Amino acid sequence: MTARSYNDWVNDDGLRIRFGRGLAQVTRGGEFSDADGGRTLVEVDVVGTDLKAFNDATDPTTILDWNTRIPPGAYLEAAELDVQVAFAGATATLTLGLVKASDQVAAFTDLDADGIDATIAVTAIAAAGDTITCDGALIGTVLGTDSGGYLVSAEAGTANFTAGKAKLRIWYRMPLDSSLT
Repeated sequence: MTARSYNDWVNDDGLRIRFGRGLAQVTRGGEFSDADGGRTLVEVDVVGTDLKAFNDATDPTTILDWNTRIPPGAYLEAAELDVQVAFAGATATLTLGLVKASDQVAAFTDLDADGIDATIAVTAIAAAGDTITCDGALIGTVLGTDSGGYLVSAEAGTANFTAGKAKLRIWYRMPLDSSLT
């Protein structure tokens, strides 16, 4: 993972602001707009061996990409995990969620640590081509209005992963009227 750069941030409008002469960094995520202009896809790599140790009592949360954010007030339509390299790791489980990007320091405030999906068993992601339709509590809801937006997080549970890579895809819309979602 790349180190967090403190010379850039996302303003209240959701636009990235950057100062300085820093070099480009490789990221693990990105954002794509659908042709209709209303739906956005966020895609982030989940690498099993890059997740913090499952028994890390201080902060088990791993931020999957520091530069990929879901904006405040977004309506999360759907999410899926597409396995590219089989996951392995005894009885490991994978939990996917969101944290408040405004925290940006050591300890993060979970919006919902398992809001994308909770405790996906290693057996469900043990082969390339496995696809999980995520069903966490945040799917089908409008996110809060935290000014920094939200970062995608992952946690290993019960054991560490020794292998595995997947694409996490999250689709969202910015509702014109929250009563329409």
